Amino acid sequence: MRLRARLGFVTALFIAAFSSCALAQIPQSERDALIAFYNSTGGSSWTNSSGWNGAAGTECTWFGIACDDSTAHITGILLASNNLSGALPSLVGLPALEQLYVQDNQLHGTIPSLVGLKNLREFYLNGNQLTGTIPALSGLTNLSTFDVDTNQLTGTIPSLSGLNSLFFFDVESNALTGTIPPLAGNLAIFAVSNNNLT
Repeated sequence: MRLRARLGFVTALFIAAFSSCALAQIPQSERDALIAFYNSTGGSSWTNSSGWNGAAGTECTWFGIACDDSTAHITGILLASNNLSGALPSLVGLPALEQLYVQDNQLHGTIPSLVGLKNLREFYLNGNQLTGTIPALSGLTNLSTFDVDTNQLTGTIPSLSGLNSLFFFDVESNALTGTIPPLAGNLAIFAVSNNNLT
């Protein structure tokens, strides 16, 4: 019995230690970035905000959040058609971000800088009320999908040079001007209609 009790105690300690590690794995900077995202986009009025702003260590269970296999980093914000409103905050606090799906909401303001988001693969901001210019895409070598159609964006299409993974690029139905830049990557879809391009 003593051995069994001792084994049970050791097992309980192991589980407690593992749980503590799991709760402490998301960097504080990434948690802060998520909370800033919630506050900036009217989180209290979202259609679904289940779990958001919960205790440290619960971030990977928040509605619309994806993490890597070890739950050490945030890799996705998947909140399409969820009644987000307001402006997108800086994303630099989420260096492991791979997917941003916030299409078909009521977001306004400008698209934040994407500099440093080297893991970014899929970027969906279509169907909002965004203004300003499309930020530089240079250095986003993993970017495969970029969709910002049906907004109110101005300025020119940024350089696509070096975006060798780019497959889908859609900037339709904005107010873009200038010329079409040299195309790059393995583009299958390049949609630029309903702009003021020359």
